[in-house]
Amino acid sequence: MIRWRELLDRIDVGWLDRGRNVQRGWLAVRCPWCDDPSAHLGINEEEGHWRCLRCNKSGRSAPFLLHALGARDIDKLLREFDTDPHRRVSAVAADRTEKIERYAQRWETFKPAQFDPEALRYLAGRGFPDPEGLCERFDLRTGTGKWAGRLWFPLRDLGGGLLGFTGRTMRDYLEPRYWTQATEVGLYLPELPGPEHSRLLLVEGPVDALRVAGVAIDRYNELCVAALCGLAIRGLRLVQLKALAHSLPDCLVSLDASVSRLNANKLIADLKVAPWRTIRRFPLPAGADDPGGMTDDEVARWLS
Repeated sequence: MIRWRELLDRIDVGWLDRGRNVQRGWLAVRCPWCDDPSAHLGINEEEGHWRCLRCNKSGRSAPFLLHALGARDIDKLLREFDTDPHRRVSAVAADRTEKIERYAQRWETFKPAQFDPEALRYLAGRGFPDPEGLCERFDLRTGTGKWAGRLWFPLRDLGGGLLGFTGRTMRDYLEPRYWTQATEVGLYLPELPGPEHSRLLLVEGPVDALRVAGVAIDRYNELCVAALCGLAIRGLRLVQLKALAHSLPDCLVSLDASVSRLNANKLIADLKVAPWRTIRRFPLPAGADDPGGMTDDEVARWLS
């Protein structure tokens, strides 16, 4: 049972337990999804479910509601104010499941990028020789509205399940360069590891992985390519790398030329927590900034 009164006081959210629209056993707060300034969102103190009387937004996930109310350190708050640890774990799991379902629904609204002229122009401008085939092979997509102007890459677990997606801007004025929507950021794998793979090549960004995978699948099919999507080795990224180390014991690391030697060495040291048989840096050719800026022929010579 969550001690909602104390918790709402801690995050400084005003609440009511009496009034015309507040029933016994309920607390009322201002709904974060409504424009109305009145307290129309009710929280049941005993059962924990909540509902807004105006917009009908409802649910049972405490983490989801706390995030909407602007709370920080949600896990810490729940450890302190939830007297039932089993329910806390299931609430966090339910929140994660709810997010994954929302991402899956959103992903299905995206258009396959092979049918989007802007995406094809962008990839052709980046030197990809077969943009349509590339989009179809690696399930790249584009969106509309606030999702427009980006090339979207699926982020999947090692079993192929969708965890979210990350979008690379195709328009110079869009910020940030990468916008990620995922429960937790792991690796971007253009192709899931299979029995034909024996070595992992880690690069920085999804476009880098896309460039190398397009060449490796046709010419160096023993190589599995993954984008780190960030240089911090923790959380889901660490779990995935440890799992990959069992099936792909040899690891090559190729970072952008802009990464300092200190950061590169730190990344290598962090990667050693996984049981790699061998792990070593795989430097880019002289004059190259990143694999995404190389041509297919340059990548093929580099991999050879």
